[in-house]
Amino acid sequence: MRSLAALGLVACGASSATVTPPPPHRAPPPDEVDLVSPLSAAGIEHPQGMDWGPTGDKPASQIFKNVKLMGDLTSNRMMTGMQSMKASLGVGCDHCHDTEAYPADTKKPKATARTMLTMAHDLNTRFFGGKTFVSCYTCHREEAKPAAFQPTRPAPEWPMRPLAAADAQRPAKEIYKNLKLLGDVPAGRMPALMGLFSAALGTGCIHCHDTTDWASDGKPAKRRAREMLAMVHDLGDTYFAGGENPVRCGTCHRGSVTPARSVGPLVVVDATLAGGAAAPQARLVLGPPSLAIATRGELRALFADDEKAKMLTAVAMYQATQAELGHVAPGSYSLCAMALPKDADPAKDPRGPGRPVFCAPLTVTPEPDTQRITRALPPL
Repeated sequence: MRSLAALGLVACGASSATVTPPPPHRAPPPDEVDLVSPLSAAGIEHPQGMDWGPTGDKPASQIFKNVKLMGDLTSNRMMTGMQSMKASLGVGCDHCHDTEAYPADTKKPKATARTMLTMAHDLNTRFFGGKTFVSCYTCHREEAKPAAFQPTRPAPEWPMRPLAAADAQRPAKEIYKNLKLLGDVPAGRMPALMGLFSAALGTGCIHCHDTTDWASDGKPAKRRAREMLAMVHDLGDTYFAGGENPVRCGTCHRGSVTPARSVGPLVVVDATLAGGAAAPQARLVLGPPSLAIATRGELRALFADDEKAKMLTAVAMYQATQAELGHVAPGSYSLCAMALPKDADPAKDPRGPGRPVFCAPLTVTPEPDTQRITRALPPL
């Protein structure tokens, strides 16, 4: 087994404990986790644009082929996870799937995704009391491969006396008191290791330590730090066995005491026709503040431009009055809305490319965690 110090203070690991399967056929209450929770925590809570009625309530294993992890969940719950993937990894369906044969396991990222979902569920179940503290976004931050953490502040000055050269080579437990995990590390390495903790969490020594009694375990943060070190080491042995553990404290924390679960609040839109009725179909498009279009033709032209389309988030609605845009970073945006007839084929649209689109400013604030807004749809 690799030592904690060899893992750079926080490489990753998990024991060989069995992952408890999630309860079947339902979405979990907010304080429970299932295999979709690490995705939906940064994405959406209900599948968007799925016009399939009661089919969505059937177990995923009855609707889709080759479902190895989520077969006991409802099809709606599984699609919630699939639609949330982009919010965490910034990728589309083709990252994991052969779009000519979705059930196929031909792409390596698909197997990796299964392992990572199991890992995240394992983490939340065993180390965080069955709540979704760790999401896919926590590490990935909309990148397929998590970027290495780059500290933005220097480590605090080491508060202890300098060591003689001979003492620096001795085990730390012979120099410092109450070392329960890092006692075999050379004492001379302790300043650098403690500095890594501080940089990863963006804090100083006093976050974990009582400066009047450095050996004291009085602060909960010190005890939690030991648990997190053990967790990362544990993960490495289970999920990255045979290779280098890529996880460090900074992988999740990135300079913050509390790791992020998502980019921002979940934005829910109530969009109705005049009088509060649902449109047969509708489209919502979130874009930068400069987004200002008036017709369906202009909207289609935007999505035909790959570079401009990357800046937009589109959600389809079918005979519905509410849609989730997903988790959105706090800031200023433009939200555009369009009502459509039951047959939304552009070639059959009686109003053609001139069908009206309404755009209005939208401001997303850091709090609360869920933000509901109302938009009026243009007339059919």
